[in-house]
Amino acid sequence: MTVLPELPEKAAGVCLKPKNKAVLGRSPITPFRFRYRKEVKLTGDYHVTVGRLEERHLYSVPYIYVGQRVTVVWDTETVEVYLNTQRIALHKKKLHSRTFYRGRAHA
Repeated sequence: MTVLPELPEKAAGVCLKPKNKAVLGRSPITPFRFRYRKEVKLTGDYHVTVGRLEERHLYSVPYIYVGQRVTVVWDTETVEVYLNTQRIALHKKKLHSRTFYRGRAHA
C-alpha cells in the first residue's frame, strides 16, 4: 500500500482558483448517498429482501410481477424496485429488522 504525504490545510484551496470556483458553482445542498443494487427473481410471496441477514427487511411488490426478474435499488432512505426501466414499487427504508412492509397501492 502506498502512503501519500499529508498536504497542508491550505493545499486544497490552491487547486480551486477563483476562475475555477465560478465554473464549479455552489456545492449541492444534499450530500451524495451511496446506493446499493441487486437483481432478483420475484417469488410467490411478492416481497424483496434488503439488507444483511441480521438486519434484513422485506418490501412488497405488486403481485402481478411474481416470476419476473426485478432490480432492487436502495440507500439509507428509500427502497425502489424496477422492472426494466419502470419503477414498480417505492418504499421508505425502515429501521426495524425482519419485518414485512406493504405498499398501500398493492396491500
